Amino acid sequence: MFSEQSLETPEKRLQIARRLWFLGFLLLPWCWLLNVVLFWKEAKTVPEMKKHVRRSLIGFIIVTILSLAWMFTFGFLQDMLGDFGFYLAINRPPSWHS
Repeated sequence: MFSEQSLETPEKRLQIARRLWFLGFLLLPWCWLLNVVLFWKEAKTVPEMKKHVRRSLIGFIIVTILSLAWMFTFGFLQDMLGDFGFYLAINRPPSWHS
């Protein structure tokens, strides 16, 4: 998908940036990160690409914060949530079964 030929023209690069931005909405936030890494320098000069790269960065940050909050909640505080934490858990340890 990202050969040197596919990145030759600015239109192709903009098209790829746009596709990566939309792919991020399919719960693939690594596409947003890839978009930021690939097109960060070029986004400073191309306004349309800047829009997609900036939104990708914002989306990646939001999804990362929400994922970390979820992992923290269920990694460290699941026992404190009591029965509510038990019912929200997907994988329950055998000791929880009664």
